[in-house]
Amino acid sequence: MKKKTFARIGAVVLSVMLLIVLMPATAFATDKTADKWDGTADTAWFTGTETEYNIDSAAALAGVSQLAAENNTFQGITLNLTTDVDLDGLPWTPIENFRGTFNGNHHKVSNMYVELVQGQSGFFEYLFQATVENLTIDQANVVMTATNSGFYQGILAGWAQSSTIINCGASGKLTADISGSDVPCISGFIGSCKQNTRLQNCWSLADVTVVNEDLPAMVGGLVGQWENAADGAAVIDCYFGGSVLVADDETSAAGIMGAALSFNGEVILVSGCVSYGTIIVPETVAENAIHIVALDEDGQAQNCLWLDDGKMAVVRLVVDWSTGTASADPNFDEQICGHAVSDFSDPAVLAELNENAQTENLWALGISGYPVFASQTNLIRGDYSKVEEAKAKVPADLSLYSDETVAALQKVLNGINYDMSIDEQAEIDALVKPIEDAVASLVYKDADYSKVDAAIAKAESLNKKDYKDFSEVEAAIQAVVRGKDITKQSEVDAMAKAIEDALANLEVIAVEIPKTGGATDGLSLWFAVLFLSGGATCLAAAYRKKLRMH
Repeated sequence: MKKKTFARIGAVVLSVMLLIVLMPATAFATDKTADKWDGTADTAWFTGTETEYNIDSAAALAGVSQLAAENNTFQGITLNLTTDVDLDGLPWTPIENFRGTFNGNHHKVSNMYVELVQGQSGFFEYLFQATVENLTIDQANVVMTATNSGFYQGILAGWAQSSTIINCGASGKLTADISGSDVPCISGFIGSCKQNTRLQNCWSLADVTVVNEDLPAMVGGLVGQWENAADGAAVIDCYFGGSVLVADDETSAAGIMGAALSFNGEVILVSGCVSYGTIIVPETVAENAIHIVALDEDGQAQNCLWLDDGKMAVVRLVVDWSTGTASADPNFDEQICGHAVSDFSDPAVLAELNENAQTENLWALGISGYPVFASQTNLIRGDYSKVEEAKAKVPADLSLYSDETVAALQKVLNGINYDMSIDEQAEIDALVKPIEDAVASLVYKDADYSKVDAAIAKAESLNKKDYKDFSEVEAAIQAVVRGKDITKQSEVDAMAKAIEDALANLEVIAVEIPKTGGATDGLSLWFAVLFLSGGATCLAAAYRKKLRMH
């Protein structure tokens, strides 16, 4: 791994260690009809006297952002999202300084668009002593502009301090031009975590891109960087399945966490995490691509699994704090932190993950062939057993059926989408009837009557008066039954054979020559004719001779 430059980090990290930031709460998502945002904010629901409020519309959610901008931290207050929200790509202002509890109730906020000239990006800007649970930020589009000097850019939150995030995830993309910042923390979930923040059962399928070729950053699929840790700092049973792409050769790029820097001897624990995402760095520094995490001497990783693609998974950093640089410990064995996996669909892999998980039966195999959480029913293949039962009724030999009806069946079979989720079980079950109907509509091909027709044509070419008895042929022809299908081909062939056999049995009527006597009479008559013809010849010759003499 190329030596990391922390000189720039020094000024940034040492100063931000003293900052107190707030943490937003987000959670998982389900597919329900989403309330589409029109850009307005509703704050009428907030009285300031209650400890719990329901957020039942996109406008009410935008109201949370507006109230936060007016210095409402929601400390001691629980916000319950009661509907899916579609932000419709309209500019979203991150929720500032959130200190309460945000329960997404397994809803999702989709199509969030954040592009700030200045500030920390995310659904939340800061989370401080907050709890966020059961929320999904789906198909987000976060852009860090070249003018933005903010250090922390994420999709769920820019910065989380002393907060708890459980059962939350993000998808979409974050694209960063870090020209205006100094070694920022960039991530597809939370830009930076601090103190005793705890992430558990969280995930990111986001695509993270840092475009600059000559500016370093701390980049991770789930967390960009952890710094200034406190007792309990942990990332437990989380996964990354998106992509990280960086252009700079000094940038730390990882699936789970770009870098874990305690700064104070406290342990940052990464346990039971999985990375099967794509991590791309310049070819000259391929060792900078890490699946799980780059740890300082106080960090700890255990029971992690990562894609067996030749990349490193866990790197132990040897930090020289006097110079602000770090390099990889060449003697560190990442195998003590877990192992690489070549086939995540192997049932043994899921068994291992569930055995080590802190939540019972947490993991399941996703449609993608990689592990996801069992609660993510929208990512797990539905039950196709009834579809397979219907397909089992398809005849083994379709060559017996008409081209038209076979083509109709094949169209139904080829149109089956095998990537539908548990949430789409009704659509999966609806595939059964078209299959059964297409099978029931199969029509056998007609039997081949060509041999029958040839035999009949042969019979019709004969003059039945020339034969003693033609009735057997006529009966065989009259016994022909038309309209049989290919399954009765043997019966049709038997009809042809019956006609051919009858033809073979025909007897020709003999022609008799009239008789005038015995054999001797015929011979005498022949001689008489011969004699007379010979006499006549002689007389003619004598007569011609006499004429010449005279």
